[in-house]
Amino acid sequence: MRLPASKSVAARWLILAAQADGTSRFTGMPDAEDTRDLLGVLELAGVEVRNEGRHTFVDGLSGPPRGFSGKASLGEGAATARFALAWLAAGQGEMSLKMGPSLAQRPMDRLVDCLNAMGARIRRRGRSLELVADGLAGGPCDMVNAPTSQFASAMLLAGPSMAVPPVVRPADPELSGPYLHLTRRALDRFGWPRLPLQARNVTVPPDASAAALALAASLVTGRPLRIDAPGDEQPDRVFPDLLRRAGLALPRIHGKASVPADAAWPDFTLCFDLGGTPDLAPAVAVLAARASAGVVVTGAPQLAAKESHRIHGLVDGLRAAGLAAEPMEDGFRTGPATPLRPGVIEDHGDHRLAMAWGILGLLEPGIRTSNPGCVAKSWPSFWVDLATWAGDLTGAARGAEDPSL
Repeated sequence: MRLPASKSVAARWLILAAQADGTSRFTGMPDAEDTRDLLGVLELAGVEVRNEGRHTFVDGLSGPPRGFSGKASLGEGAATARFALAWLAAGQGEMSLKMGPSLAQRPMDRLVDCLNAMGARIRRRGRSLELVADGLAGGPCDMVNAPTSQFASAMLLAGPSMAVPPVVRPADPELSGPYLHLTRRALDRFGWPRLPLQARNVTVPPDASAAALALAASLVTGRPLRIDAPGDEQPDRVFPDLLRRAGLALPRIHGKASVPADAAWPDFTLCFDLGGTPDLAPAVAVLAARASAGVVVTGAPQLAAKESHRIHGLVDGLRAAGLAAEPMEDGFRTGPATPLRPGVIEDHGDHRLAMAWGILGLLEPGIRTSNPGCVAKSWPSFWVDLATWAGDLTGAARGAEDPSL
């Protein structure tokens, strides 16, 4: 199955490339809406971006952005909003940043407070963030008990443009550690702590969260799968290891690898601690369709602050598909697998929920997701890629009756 490039990795590299000295070359830039929105913010702030075939060239500013003004759309991308806001705040200029309806409901206040304490002037007006920037002092920034590690990552990524580097006290290390490690690896790649940062030629790896959904699709349908492994930097790369710990016998995936169609399903509950990897929850939810004793997800309270309240969204969706499911504070549990029920399942505009329900639609062709187009946030070609792999362009694989999807 063809996988999209990682928008999470690309977002970190783009913010750093914008601050670097020289021109960075990106191979395999994601076509995700979140990535396009971030590129739009960079260009409005004075960064020149050029597309030539498979390559995207980013001319760095050799420091913070200066003299910018205008209005930019952040779409529904939380990382786009948080990373771009901190980077712009470290520069000099004015910007009005418009958030999509779902993004406007997600946490931002803690990051805004921290940036304002360092010298920014940010005001919230409805769905817009109004920024007046004249540089950031840097220094201590307390992110303990923050609802997401993206706040700490945003501060670290903007650090090279601050007067002094930020000293970030992160949220719960068990929950934030894997993504902060990804951020620090990105900083290392562009030469931090030496200034100016240095332009790099990079290839964006396949998205590990997408790889997890593809693997879940293979396991529940019994269809063999061949994918490119997402590398060793992204937190969600651990999904095959979590499956093995839960009791599923799988080969290790390195490079381009095949997953057999005959994985044995154990007769006990599959348990997953998703502390540090909450984006794996939709892939685990898919497994509930085949798990003879159900699945249990724990350790992921941050699921409540994703594109939707993913604990409730997953539980309600599984119930709508005919499966027993119960929410918990930090996850959910399901009962033994039962026959799926056709119908339209609400995805709340959440791209990962829509993909999960699309995979269930391969098992029960009468299942549809409510907003199939929302997958463009991270995997625009999801429905075509799923159908091509499945070998049968069912209504479920299209996601809707709309043939343009």
